[in-house]
Amino acid sequence: MSAPRCMTTAAIACALACGSVATFAHPGHSDVVPDTQVVRLPEEIVSALRSTEDARRLPAATFVLKRGELVARADARVSTLLANLPGLYAYRTGPGGEPLTVDPRGFTANGEVSYLKVLVDGNDVRDLENGFVDWDWVPPADIERVEVIEGPGAWLYGDGAEGGIVNIVRRAPLQGLEPFARLRLGDFENRGGELGLRGGRGEWSGLVSGRGRDVEGWRDRSAEQMRGGSVSLRRPLGGPIGLTLDVRWLDAEREEPGSLTPEAFYADPAEAETPIDFTNQERSAVALTLTHSNVMGGELKLAPFARRELTEQIRTIFFDPSRHRSDGTSIGGELSWSRVFAPMQHALRLDLGYQVDRGELETEWDNREFFGFFPNRTAGTGTRLSHSLFSALRWDATPALVARAGLRGDWLSVEFEPDATSSPVPPEVPARTLSATSPFLAVTHALGDRAHAYASVSGAFHAPTLNQLFDPHAFPALFPPGYILISNGSLEPQRATSFEVGARWDDESGASAALTLYHVSVKDEIDFDVSTFQYGNIGKSLHQGALARVRCPLPMGLMAELDGTVSPTTIRDGSLDGNQINAVPKGHASGRLAWRCEDRFALDAGARWVARQFLDKENVYPLGEYTALDLGGSARVSRTRVSLRVLNLLDRRYADTGFLGAFGEERWIPAAPRTVVASLSFE
Repeated sequence: MSAPRCMTTAAIACALACGSVATFAHPGHSDVVPDTQVVRLPEEIVSALRSTEDARRLPAATFVLKRGELVARADARVSTLLANLPGLYAYRTGPGGEPLTVDPRGFTANGEVSYLKVLVDGNDVRDLENGFVDWDWVPPADIERVEVIEGPGAWLYGDGAEGGIVNIVRRAPLQGLEPFARLRLGDFENRGGELGLRGGRGEWSGLVSGRGRDVEGWRDRSAEQMRGGSVSLRRPLGGPIGLTLDVRWLDAEREEPGSLTPEAFYADPAEAETPIDFTNQERSAVALTLTHSNVMGGELKLAPFARRELTEQIRTIFFDPSRHRSDGTSIGGELSWSRVFAPMQHALRLDLGYQVDRGELETEWDNREFFGFFPNRTAGTGTRLSHSLFSALRWDATPALVARAGLRGDWLSVEFEPDATSSPVPPEVPARTLSATSPFLAVTHALGDRAHAYASVSGAFHAPTLNQLFDPHAFPALFPPGYILISNGSLEPQRATSFEVGARWDDESGASAALTLYHVSVKDEIDFDVSTFQYGNIGKSLHQGALARVRCPLPMGLMAELDGTVSPTTIRDGSLDGNQINAVPKGHASGRLAWRCEDRFALDAGARWVARQFLDKENVYPLGEYTALDLGGSARVSRTRVSLRVLNLLDRRYADTGFLGAFGEERWIPAAPRTVVASLSFE
């Protein structure tokens, strides 16, 4: 399509978007397809389940964000791209207006812990201390696709996958050299960019890149500075042997403005509660992958890794500021083997593997410089050694029926050695072993050429973090011994049993529809116990709901999309039985109208609605529903692309999460006002 024609079509598309479009059709497909004709739909490839296959045949709610969607936006974080997917709630907008936290299916710790297993080319990116995900780890411009598989993934990946898997697949270098660059500017003194070179020569291919971002922030004391980079190399070592080396680092400095009371929020949502709080974190990771494609008729994989994280922060908790330092290292690897038997008919794929991971965290809290009423310094070293065995089986029983089974066992040895110079000295926790078994059974059945239905049952777990187990932070108390520790070295993993059914329909025109129903019962839930002032395995909850997505092509190259989530997530215990879990919305929905002219021009407008949530388990303090609009577009000329995005278009004032403070007062986390971000990219 020529540029003038694209612009003409764009004008018509904008007019249609502003009006009411009641009729939709499939351009180029006016003839009815006979029932006997076999329709070949383009594959939607995913690799998150350890093998490459079509997303439409997976027994889970699966969504794939492709490169065309990624490059057409000016977003700096992957979390922004996930905000409109059903089943995921993105919140806690940062200084640049983009969400910092993404929670799946009602699993939440208000940004402290992630219940999504986030992988970059198969490598875990959660931190050691809290299991937290920093969404700056990979810039969207460096990504080929983002695979989101919702529902328990512990049968393959163990701890941290209770709510789903997000697998970020980076672009593969091609032959020749390809420089790339992106400049990003926006409101609140948002400026940053990326610069790099990818390519290949002969058997070698690789990438080197660096990036940075500085944002003054829309709130007082919300400035952010980020620097990062990566180097990767790939080379076949001869015959069936291949090698991949990946080195990555991230240095982020962030001021923490804190929460506000409703009165302070309405007076000035940009006000900062905490005058000195900040979090600085340096992270680095090295991952090596060796594969041999002809071992006992299958592929053998050896993947060692090493990670390091240094954290320094000041946190004010219960009006008591303290300086926190931690130094964490993780060393481990995976040895796995996979093979496809009888590949011509009734294929049977078998995956077997062993994983080991040793994490050590030196941690310290010190409030003596702040002249608090309980001066103290506490420190110690916590370790976690995990061994895991997993197996997965996929059987193509018939051309229409696929059966899967999986089983994984995890054994985690944890211990804590206090620093003898601490005052007070936290208690020693001798080594003990936590264990969990995660089974999985599922079937997928094709309903003709365009539709599939599935059902699954699985078990999952979430292990307590080193922070929940061994954090030595001491708080003053009016009873002996005069202080309390909210960590609890006797915690056990929380466990979940999940049932899920779903169906998906796809048409060659690009139209699609999907529906998923899920029921997850959780026991031994890790939560703060107000009766003991410690974390404990005190909760039971029921996570159930429905996810739906409909995509429909319209005339003039328009695409309409509607996503919805109903998520009644309730407490199943004691006097609070049936209450909605605090900080979990009862549902959310989004709609988007997009237009694209080949890969040259794109426009889109979207709306996101989030239902009411509660700040407390008693469901006394509600946080109201809200709606936010966004608008974006991009244009490409040759190898240069310009993108623009406006978040919270109508400048709506709202809070997207909150909690109850130390004295039972409401505390809200304000969301960002209208934010404009533009980017200029070259590749």
